[in-house]
This record gives sequence, structure tokens and C-alpha cells, in this order.
Amino acid sequence: MRSSVPSSVNPVDTTEPHFLSDALQIGKKLASIKEAGNADLHRLSPKMAAATTEMHRMWLEGYPKGEGVPAALAYTGDAYGGLLTEQWSKDTWERAQAHLRIGSGLYGCLRPQDRVLPYRLEMGLTWPMPGGATGPAAYWKKRISTQLLDEQPDAQIVDLSSSEYGSVLDSRLFSTPPIRCDFREIKAGKPVFVSVFGKRARGSMARHVLENDGPLLDVVDAFQTDGYRLNPELSTPTLRIFTR
Repeated sequence: MRSSVPSSVNPVDTTEPHFLSDALQIGKKLASIKEAGNADLHRLSPKMAAATTEMHRMWLEGYPKGEGVPAALAYTGDAYGGLLTEQWSKDTWERAQAHLRIGSGLYGCLRPQDRVLPYRLEMGLTWPMPGGATGPAAYWKKRISTQLLDEQPDAQIVDLSSSEYGSVLDSRLFSTPPIRCDFREIKAGKPVFVSVFGKRARGSMARHVLENDGPLLDVVDAFQTDGYRLNPELSTPTLRIFTR
């Protein structure tokens, strides 16, 4: 995750996360963990535990002062590579800010321009959160779903998260079930999930939905990036499986 972004690829201003007060409270708690605690909590080597401790110290020093970079430019995993944010037009940024949401163990639910600084807190971690929640997933579950409903009560969601991050969506609260997408490689005649390819395809699908108009399910089903095609035989109305 980037702590800064070159101005040449940072065409937008930052905005404030919806759950800013929660993030400040959780971030302060993260910053109180010593190196040994980080090593145990995150299963890190001594070197990585020291780096994580320093990262959270810097977070506590900078984030409350307003420091941070746009979330869509800060995250660097495989899925974010598929987003190709450095190629987004002004219209795509505006549409993404209105419709794309990024799940986070620290920040909860982020818009692409919401400011972030690096941290380490996986959604599926077991760690006592404020209010007695047993971990980020339990803490954010109702908060994120409620926020999404408040923003767009009748919108259908395309859930491109991993199962770990998707667990915070309470599908019972939505009038229309979320659409999930899965991306598989055909090997020896069988569909197989390959992590690096599947994650990147999730980002590519998010970009595809942002850049194309039409009924949502039709737009999703038309995805053909990197050789993927909808596999009707494997798909259901709420789980669209793409193979190549």
C-alpha cells in the first residue's frame, strides 16, 4: 500500500471517509501494539513486526492531521492492478466515487477518493475491537451494510470482494441479492480458481462496470477482458462464473 502517490498519477483531491471517527479510534488502538504483539497478531517475522509497528506509529502521527492519498491509488494488490486507476478519465473517477466502494478492516467502507495511509488489519482477523466486537468483520458487518443502503437504497450490488471481505455484507438487508462474480481457469476440463488471475479479474470487472452503461446484469455478463467469458452452465442468477 502506498503512503504517497506521484502527482502525475494523482488527478483527484482526497475526500473524508464516512467512518472517520471509527478509523481514528481503531487506528489509535493499532498504534498502541508493540512489536511482539504485532508479530503474534499478524504472524510476522521480527523485521516485518518492527515495520508494522513503525507504520502504525506514522499513521497515528499523520492521519489525524489530514494526511493520506486516494484509496483507489493507495492499494496495490492484484485486484487493484485490474482497476487500472492510472488510466481513469475524469468521468470514470466521478462515477467510481459515486458507485465503487472498497472494504477495509480499518476504514470500513471507502470511496475511491477517500484518504488513507498504510496500515495492517485484515478483515478476518480475531482481535478485540471497540465496543466488544471480536474482530473487524464483526465490527463492520452491520455498519457497512447499513451505509450502503443509506447511500443507494434500491441499488443492486456487484460484490467483487474475497469471501473474507464479502462476509461483512448482510445480504438479508438488501431487497435484491448482491451479484457475486468468480473467475476460473479451465485446466484438464475443470474450472480452477487461480488466485493471482482471479483477483486481477475482479478489479477488471469493477472497471468494466464503471465504464459501461446498461442493465447491471447485462453489463456484468458482457465482460470479456483477458479472454474470460460468462459460463452459463456454471452460473446462477446471483453467482456469475467466468472461465477461460
